[in-house]
Amino acid sequence: MRWRNYLVGLSAGVLMAALAVALFLSTNTQTADAAEYTVNIRDFSFNPSTLTVQVGDVVRWSNTGAVPHTASSDTGVWDSGNMSPGGVFSQQFMTAGTFPYSCRIHSSIMRGTITVQAPPATATAVLPPPPTQPPAPAPTAVLPTTVVPVPLPTPVPPAPRAPELWLSVLEPTPAYSMTDDVLWIASPGEWYRVLDQDAGWALAVWEFDPPSLTVWIELDGRVEVAAF
Repeated sequence: MRWRNYLVGLSAGVLMAALAVALFLSTNTQTADAAEYTVNIRDFSFNPSTLTVQVGDVVRWSNTGAVPHTASSDTGVWDSGNMSPGGVFSQQFMTAGTFPYSCRIHSSIMRGTITVQAPPATATAVLPPPPTQPPAPAPTAVLPTTVVPVPLPTPVPPAPRAPELWLSVLEPTPAYSMTDDVLWIASPGEWYRVLDQDAGWALAVWEFDPPSLTVWIELDGRVEVAAF
C-alpha cells in the first residue's frame, strides 16, 4: 500500500512539472512574438497620433520635444507620468479594443488613439471519412489558370503640418486684457500659444486656458517666441 501511494504522488508531481514547463514555454513564445511600436512626442503632438497594433504588442512613447509631456489613458488603463525631454515610457497591450489617450499637461491640443486587434481565429482541419467506393477514374487534365496581378493603390502622403508659434516667459511680465488692464503677471517657465502679432505685441493664450481667454504680452527681452 505504501508503494502504491508513493507511485500516485510521484505521478502527480511529474504531471504538475510538465504543466509548469508547458505554461512557461507558452508565455515566453507570446513575449517573443510581440512587436514594439514607437510614438514620438514632438511639436506638441503624438506622431503617429493613431496606431493599430496586435494583442501582446508593446507601444513605446519617446519625448523628443523641448518641454515635459505625458501619455495618459482617458480610461485609466495606463499613465506615464511626466516625461522630461528625452524620457520614454512603454505599455504592453494584452486586451483588444480602442484606447484614446492624451497629454495631461496639454490635453486640449495633444490627443491620440491606440487600436488593439485580436489575433485571427485558427480554423480546425476536418479530415474526410475513408472512401467506401472503388477508386474513381483519373480526372481529365485541367489547363492552368492565368493569374492577372492587381496593381496596388499609390499611397497619398499626408499634407504638411503648419508650425505653431509659442511664447516662452523668461522673466515676469504683465499679461493685458483687450482693454489694456493687467490680468496677471506671467511667470518664468510658462508657455503661451501665439495667435497673432502686432507692433511688438503678441495676442496669446496660456497653455492651460481655453482658446477664448486671450491676452496681450509685449515682445521684449522678457519673453522668447519660437515655432514648433
